[in-house]
Amino acid sequence: MTLSFESKLSPERVIPLAVVGCGSVARWKHMPALAEGVPELRIVALCDRDEELMNALGDHYRIERRYTDAAEMIADGDFEAVDINAGHIANEALIPMFAQAGKHIFAEKPIAATLDSAKHLRDVTNDAGIVFQIGHMKRVYFAHRIAKQIIDDGALGNITALQSRM
Repeated sequence: MTLSFESKLSPERVIPLAVVGCGSVARWKHMPALAEGVPELRIVALCDRDEELMNALGDHYRIERRYTDAAEMIADGDFEAVDINAGHIANEALIPMFAQAGKHIFAEKPIAATLDSAKHLRDVTNDAGIVFQIGHMKRVYFAHRIAKQIIDDGALGNITALQSRM
């Protein structure tokens, strides 16, 4: 079995990215990874209702454009994609706003509080024709990919129930 992973980003083109929500997930996980590990992305703006939190993150990463209102960030519009780390309640308002503005979206899990809300967000993003992903890191864990490949290959037969810890 061979698994290969290939980036669809181009090193010749840098994508301007906005980050909404400057709490612990953004501060300890997303910002370090994006700022230091993805040269094809450039963080150009931050948005958070908590100005002190946002300013601390903005100062650390030298990001000048800062907003306390997502609509104002969208109106300025000098970015192609957004990383939303504001929680599932905020996702229900923010995802449609950014999708309708034509911004590609990566939003932290969970997508929404209810299945109906999740389906609505799926439909809104599909209708907008943007790239939309919910950040569920377990989907890309190597062990999970191997397990999926083993299941897809039929090596375990017809699975009727599964419990795992990885």
